[in-house]
Amino acid sequence: AAEEYGRATVVPYPAPDFDPPEWTPPPRPLIGFSGIRKDGQALVEEVCERNGWDVNPLPAKWSEIDGEMRRLARSSVNVAWYHEGRGISGGVAILIGAQRPVVTNDSPMFNHLKDAADIYRCGEGGLEAGIRAALEDGTHPTQTYQWLKWSTQVWKVVKVWEDLCGLR
Repeated sequence: AAEEYGRATVVPYPAPDFDPPEWTPPPRPLIGFSGIRKDGQALVEEVCERNGWDVNPLPAKWSEIDGEMRRLARSSVNVAWYHEGRGISGGVAILIGAQRPVVTNDSPMFNHLKDAADIYRCGEGGLEAGIRAALEDGTHPTQTYQWLKWSTQVWKVVKVWEDLCGLR
């Protein structure tokens, strides 16, 4: 939802509307990761190697959003593990849109998801435990996706715009 910060209104990045293909469980857990700056990728790879999980690798060249969502929709679990604290993550919206379980750390970039009960949000040392929990109970970010998807968010943006312009 839009949040007021003084005279500014912040609206989270929407998740693209996406109809994921039917999921076929891989023989070993497949852990997806996404991030344009690859923040946290080495840690995700290390945890996967230690546990015998496969990594759903980032493509050599950044793909279109639809291609990235199709890639992430193949994962058992998707991870966004950022060490930066500036702004709001747009990348996590892509993970949520892929509609597979999502694990994040407690970076301020994910503060807009702090109340999302269907996102596995872990402290800095909790990546492995977060992935394990997501693999065990497999909660999908269904409610968060419904709240964050583009076709829902666009009307919230229109309402904020109309309010700001005095059209209501």
